[in-house]
Amino acid sequence: MLEALFALLLFLLLCYLGILFGRLVFVYTIERRTTQFFFVIVFALSTLILSLALLDVSALGGLIFSVRFSTRALHLALVADLAVIAVLCPLCIARLLLHNMQFRCSYVLLIVCGLFLLVFRAWTLSLAWLQHFSGSCFSWAAAAALWDATAAVVAVMGILAVAALSGYAAVTTPVAFLRPFVVKDSGERARVALGVLAKRQRHLLSLWVAKECQIAEMYHGAPSSFRGADARTRVWSWMAKSLRSTVRGGALREKSDGIARLKAEKDGIQAVSTAVFLQMSEMGSLVRSAESGATWRGLVDALLGVLLLLHAFLKLLFTSINLLRWFVFSDAPAPPVPEDAATRVVRFLETYGLAASQGGAGEQRIVCVSLFLNAWMIVTSIRGLLLAVFRLVTTYATFLSVDTTVLGLTVGMGAYFVGQLLLLRPSPLLESASALATVLAGQLPRSDMYRHLNDLVFVTTSILTLLAQQCMVPPQTATLHSLAE
Repeated sequence: MLEALFALLLFLLLCYLGILFGRLVFVYTIERRTTQFFFVIVFALSTLILSLALLDVSALGGLIFSVRFSTRALHLALVADLAVIAVLCPLCIARLLLHNMQFRCSYVLLIVCGLFLLVFRAWTLSLAWLQHFSGSCFSWAAAAALWDATAAVVAVMGILAVAALSGYAAVTTPVAFLRPFVVKDSGERARVALGVLAKRQRHLLSLWVAKECQIAEMYHGAPSSFRGADARTRVWSWMAKSLRSTVRGGALREKSDGIARLKAEKDGIQAVSTAVFLQMSEMGSLVRSAESGATWRGLVDALLGVLLLLHAFLKLLFTSINLLRWFVFSDAPAPPVPEDAATRVVRFLETYGLAASQGGAGEQRIVCVSLFLNAWMIVTSIRGLLLAVFRLVTTYATFLSVDTTVLGLTVGMGAYFVGQLLLLRPSPLLESASALATVLAGQLPRSDMYRHLNDLVFVTTSILTLLAQQCMVPPQTATLHSLAE
């Protein structure tokens, strides 16, 4: 009972953190409550799975949760997470894309069926009923195969998301640390651009407020201007209003058309204002980085950028060598699955006496450090991924609404966490006894192809990002040039 209560409190805390995280990334641009609900649920379930996996291999987790409870909680959280990612969010995206068509009844029915079949896994009664009416064309094996295929699709999406983000960050992160120290004259131009964007934003906000006032006037009618008139004028105005109300069919149609036109104009102004806000945030970050480049912090960031650049180069080199070796010796038996990168680093330090000694306690510390590092990298990188994709979509894919974009990013975020779980490798001595390995073996079986796919996409994304940095104009530079002109 206490375990369930603590898990519930942890889930509620993660939901609150998901609300704050959504506001940090999307800044109150989410309009529908269902969109925010799914984003918060996916964030909370994904981080809950990671937290339970972290507690499972730590000494603290044994004092809070038993192995049986951790296994059941991980199983339910993973099934619910996969159901929301693979079923509910795509249905919401389809509902938003087909907003003008009447699919509300079927939409609610599909959500209920998806929750019943995928989250609670209550297949028996539905399958018996279907077999009674349709014979042997639908069976438990077909349902299990459908679930496995859905989980495999989410797993592949997660591996692709992890690899693409890793390749993108391997190039852009060192550049972001080195740019303030190298580029000296971008701060003044960015301040001028920020002032121009602020003027545009004020003009757009005034237009948006004017459209809102016009819509309110058309809804409630023009404000009465007869307060100072006499009683006879009020009587005649009341009679004219009564006569107009008897033949208001065409007027109502024209009024609704005018309201729809004003709403479309208001939505267009809001989309342009969102794009200007994102450009202002880019210019603000450029001003701050330019100001820090001339201080001691800029020198420290430059040294850190050099270290990150060296790390990215070595990682890209070793990953390319592993890929070439796999392509050349593809018929050879697969080597043992490597440990996590952070685990290998701590074990290297332990071997040379720079870390805890080997043994049970040392093994626990190694795995805890590894999982803490992975959790930190996941939390710090997922916001950059969501913010970058959100800016790209709102800039170049204006036909998509903000809620559709947020739901698509929610699916990508959930798949990203699933991919991290598949690539997360604790030490071999504890992996066989962990609840995470047991749950993944039943829901998302690991495969060596995931690792090879991750390496291939990582190398490809790194090369494409490097070419894009050299050949294409960065968004900030393009904004500066356009505003200067």
